[in-house]
Amino acid sequence: MLRIMKLLVIFAVFAAAGCESLNLTWDDVLGRSKSDSSSAESPSSSKYEPKYAMTFHQVVEYPRAESIEKEIVTFDGKKLYINSNFFVSSREVMRAKMIERKDQKDFYDLSLNLSRRGKMRWMNMVVNFQHSEIAVMLDGMYYKSFTPEVITDEETEWVLVPGPFDPVTAKGIVKYAEKNYDYYNPDSRKSF
Repeated sequence: MLRIMKLLVIFAVFAAAGCESLNLTWDDVLGRSKSDSSSAESPSSSKYEPKYAMTFHQVVEYPRAESIEKEIVTFDGKKLYINSNFFVSSREVMRAKMIERKDQKDFYDLSLNLSRRGKMRWMNMVVNFQHSEIAVMLDGMYYKSFTPEVITDEETEWVLVPGPFDPVTAKGIVKYAEKNYDYYNPDSRKSF
């Protein structure tokens, strides 16, 4: 009788607290297989978090405006100042391609397919900062600096970001470029 009472008390505690106290779902309790993990990979999923998200910032040589200039530390420990307002981001990158570097085997340049808005922002960035380097921030961390190429034709669809990009980073940017673009530019028709 005592055992039955203990079991009833344990059952009552769990029934009152619910499965949340054990961090379980009904699928876990009933032994059902979890839904495909790719749903978290879908940009329309509320669980999706952008990966390999890029932003492009002006590198500031002589910082003067404390409110918009940010000090960052590079991978090798050097300090660098950037304009905290980015000019182009993953929001404008519809797709990305890897281009193997001729001078460095297994390293890549990236070619980015920009939206119309992205092309306009890229052109503005190049004109305004033609004598400055541009910092590539990847998931909020400094990756590299480069001098951007000028878009000379309105029909240009791709811009080059010279590397070297290591294979893992380049593949990650290519893999997630379209997903990030979809995440940052949700289709308004899907909202209804």
